[in-house]
Amino acid sequence: MTRCGICQQEGHNRRTCPRVDSINILVPDIVPLPQQPVRPPRNAAVGIALAIPTSVYILTNPVLSGWIKIGYSAQLPIRLKIIHASVPMPYIVRHTKEFPSRKAAQRVEKKVHEIFKEHRGSTSKKCEFFRIDWKEAVRELEQIGDTFMEEHGLLQDK
Repeated sequence: MTRCGICQQEGHNRRTCPRVDSINILVPDIVPLPQQPVRPPRNAAVGIALAIPTSVYILTNPVLSGWIKIGYSAQLPIRLKIIHASVPMPYIVRHTKEFPSRKAAQRVEKKVHEIFKEHRGSTSKKCEFFRIDWKEAVRELEQIGDTFMEEHGLLQDK
């Protein structure tokens, strides 16, 4: 019988480990994860999906020392479970910034990637890994995100 790579118990594996959720509890201790959005119905008249709140996230991983991952997702908890399967240690969510739509998050993420292109882990524009301090990335994401929201009239009154 095989042992689980997460809890070292027999009878299940990493993907079916009952402790996966308890391991992900470490993530909300650092940054609370946004609630998983319910997909709105499609607009039958136009055939397009209505805006879904989407977050740009900054992740670190102890195995990838010095590297950060900058991406976006409308369903961050699900996204984390998917990417946790590809590394021996779970990612740590360092920061998230929510935007009113996928398109807005995508544009902000692209601008942040452009700022840090010299630190990209690959020459591919699709690479989301950067060799920079995550705190610097948080500052840039906040600044670029706030500017984007202001320019597009999306800032909400506090």
